[in-house]
Amino acid sequence: MSLCDQRLTSDKANAADLLRTKCDLLLITGEYDRAKNVLEKILAERDLPWAKAALAKILLKKNDFEAAKTLLEETTETNPAFLEAHDLLAQTLQAMGNFEEANNVLERAVKLSPNSVLRQKNLGAVAMKIGKLENAERAFRKSVSLGEDSVLKTADAYFGLAKACSASKKPDEAIRVLGQLNKSFATDEMRLKVLAVEGMIYHQSDNAEKTKQIATEIIQLIDQDAIHPDSDGSLEIARLLMVTDDKDKAIKLLQREIKNNPENAALLQDVAEIFDQAGMGEEGSKLIETLRQEAMLIMNRGVLLVSKGQYEEAVSAMRDAYAAMPANMRVLLNLAYVIITYIQKNGPTPELIQEARSSLLAANELSPGEPRFIRLMASLNEFSASA
Repeated sequence: MSLCDQRLTSDKANAADLLRTKCDLLLITGEYDRAKNVLEKILAERDLPWAKAALAKILLKKNDFEAAKTLLEETTETNPAFLEAHDLLAQTLQAMGNFEEANNVLERAVKLSPNSVLRQKNLGAVAMKIGKLENAERAFRKSVSLGEDSVLKTADAYFGLAKACSASKKPDEAIRVLGQLNKSFATDEMRLKVLAVEGMIYHQSDNAEKTKQIATEIIQLIDQDAIHPDSDGSLEIARLLMVTDDKDKAIKLLQREIKNNPENAALLQDVAEIFDQAGMGEEGSKLIETLRQEAMLIMNRGVLLVSKGQYEEAVSAMRDAYAAMPANMRVLLNLAYVIITYIQKNGPTPELIQEARSSLLAANELSPGEPRFIRLMASLNEFSASA
């Protein structure tokens, strides 16, 4: 960013590219307010589609969906070939719950550029949401085909295709797709998720015996603590356990996901849908809100104690929060923050530096590229260099 500023004083011919680079760097480092100021100055002078899209990204981060939507609609109307704006508009509309409109935007985008692995996958997911099964199957199939030899290949496209086939009463085809997925993404966590989706396919085709058999196998793997599913895997398992009357285990999985992701609106909506489908809508809504509020209090307690100068209590509080919510990204970042703050006050030790580093790396694995991770790791590295 400093180099960009230096060049901007003398290199007017490349000013637009330098400003774009600077804005990209500000977004990467999470300096959204600075980026917003730069973008607004740019847009006051020139109507550049990339600048509007970048500003919309910031508005999305700040949950200002209406403003982002307005900006992106303007961009897609005046620059229909700028496909990033279409993708961002669809993302915004989904965040607002406008799935029909998001579907329409993505359908227009794939007509302009049909060979995008991710765009076709996103279209399939939205089409499934609104019950357009034939369209969903076509989009997922296209994504799988395009991604076969691509670095953008995703398991989500295979899962989406399997679910679309199952919903269209083609269980054999759905099982075949899952077989392809197992070969392409061979991890224990993926195998567990495949099992859960396979169980639901058998349930939808009225094969109760096979459904129960798979559910039992999954429960044994979880009880043995042999495999730890990610959030998507946990939700798929919970769906299956709900239909096999293993509701206590399903609710336990869902409780863990709520506590680990209390700010993830999309995930909480998925959890609510699972409760609704199990005939537990009201009970589920109450549970989600109660656990969400509890999690928010727990994960912010250490930061509050730091602000009062209670450093040892802050570290202890965040360690307790980590024990209760080990996959909560904010807890992991806050634990690292209070340890770093403690170190600034009392001096570093190898154990504290390692604890903070492990916490940061775990947070980055859950959500790569978080701005706070970058800043906190930079602070920690300063202590490591001087320790």
